[in-house]
Amino acid sequence: MENDYNYFELIVIVGLSQSPNYQYQLVDNISCFSGERGGRDKNNININLSLGKLDNGVSFIFSGRTSVYELEYWSDCGSVNCNPFGGYLPNWIAFRGLRCDQHSRKVQMSMGFPNPSTGMEIEFPGPNATLIAEGAWDEKDNQFCGVACRIFANASIEDCSIGLSLRFSAVLSLRNWRSTVGEIWSKKDVNDSEYFGRIGFQSWERPFDPYNLRYEYTEIEELRILVH
Repeated sequence: MENDYNYFELIVIVGLSQSPNYQYQLVDNISCFSGERGGRDKNNININLSLGKLDNGVSFIFSGRTSVYELEYWSDCGSVNCNPFGGYLPNWIAFRGLRCDQHSRKVQMSMGFPNPSTGMEIEFPGPNATLIAEGAWDEKDNQFCGVACRIFANASIEDCSIGLSLRFSAVLSLRNWRSTVGEIWSKKDVNDSEYFGRIGFQSWERPFDPYNLRYEYTEIEELRILVH
């Protein structure tokens, strides 16, 4: 009875199947932003590492590990909501790979937003702050593109209206100093109550041989121009 000392509310337990017969049903409709905030060369063209330069391919990036990235709220958050699920405003986003098809370069993963009170604790929060996602590697733009779905209180998954992208800068500079960058965004109409502004995330982490990295001393050239 509710007035009993040992009474507790219903707890929903969510488990993800590890069956090998999984079908990636969302990846065919995935589209990515072009990565405006990634590395660029002098012709304003994105420079992202190709899949061939990532150790063991896309499966190594996500499978069997949890990666934590710092969220970056951009200027448009001043005019629109930038909280992806309501409640506390998260500082971090965590990715955990669940399954990977190395041949098709497709990945299923979970995405969580740890509570700021836990600091860098990477344990995933409850379903209200966790997303389930699918993604695939985009050979044309050398980036990982995905779509994420919300998990509702009854353990159903219906609202798959969140896009995501992840890429690894091939060229770093004083201004472009983060090695791993990405974005999440809402696919809903801007007038929808669940719409949120585009949020960036970034990290120092590089899952490949650091000798592939190229650094450009861009500010020194500008200094020389000023001196002369």
